[in-house]
Amino acid sequence: MGGGQHGHLGMVMDNTTYATISNTPWMDPPDPGATVVHQDNPTQFQIAEAHRVHNQLLKARQEFQNLDRALTRIILETVEPLYLEPFHQPYSGLLGQSTKDILGNLINTYGYILPHELERNYEQLAKPYDATGEPFQVLIK
Repeated sequence: MGGGQHGHLGMVMDNTTYATISNTPWMDPPDPGATVVHQDNPTQFQIAEAHRVHNQLLKARQEFQNLDRALTRIILETVEPLYLEPFHQPYSGLLGQSTKDILGNLINTYGYILPHELERNYEQLAKPYDATGEPFQVLIK
């Protein structure tokens, strides 16, 4: 779907960024129901080929959708709800938003780290862990 060189990376990157690493643009697998072409008086071989192509497209689409749902669940489990709230719909949650949409919103809203923030983070990471503070499980989580 993106030339095969980068796996499913194109489903989480915006198209402009993906174009910097691949000469083949990423395309989500099409809905196989929308790609059915009926011929007048098809032969049994044309029918068999149409079924084979349809099943191949259906499998690719289902794999894509399953992976997208799994990535969305991972985002919901790992990102604090506070950061997802601006994109969360009252009744449908994040339903209808792809992983690419969610990550794009998060990056555009929270993803740009200023140099002084990065330096402060490096300083914080260089300090030894204080075991008298929070329990170790909190650090791991």
